[in-house]
Amino acid sequence: MSKFAGKNLAAALCAVALCASLPFTHVTEARAQQTEPTDSAPTQEDARRLRPGALRRRAAAHLLAQLNLSPEQRAQLREIRRTSAPEGQALAQRLQRARYALDAAIYADQTDEALIAERTREVAAAQAAVIRMRAETELRVRRVLTPAQLELFRQLRRQTMLRQRRNRR
Repeated sequence: MSKFAGKNLAAALCAVALCASLPFTHVTEARAQQTEPTDSAPTQEDARRLRPGALRRRAAAHLLAQLNLSPEQRAQLREIRRTSAPEGQALAQRLQRARYALDAAIYADQTDEALIAERTREVAAAQAAVIRMRAETELRVRRVLTPAQLELFRQLRRQTMLRQRRNRR
């Protein structure tokens, strides 16, 4: 798999974490709120200046501050992250290995269409597992939020998606 494909996977998983499910944010979100300003969302300048992980943590801390989560809710989200993170990492590695294997089959000296078809099925199965886990995790997070927090979360998510779409242009 190329570096570009790996970065796309990482970006996709990060987008899932930030925009959709919160449990993949660092457990130290409360400390991040104390050390970094959260009165404004991360800007494009922040994106250029900060490493991707730092920007995601800052954006997640900003989102958490806006949702005004109770200590119990924060604990529940930490638990969701704690239980989801290992499986998420394993699934990401599985997908990466499947993509590498597909690339190797495609660019081998001798092409084997049956092998390429099998590797394609493996990539599709790995992607399906990532999507399934994402949906399950998002549902678990959704159940933690109150109706008012859920509505605010939807608004913030829409804004984030629009901002990302504009930044891609």
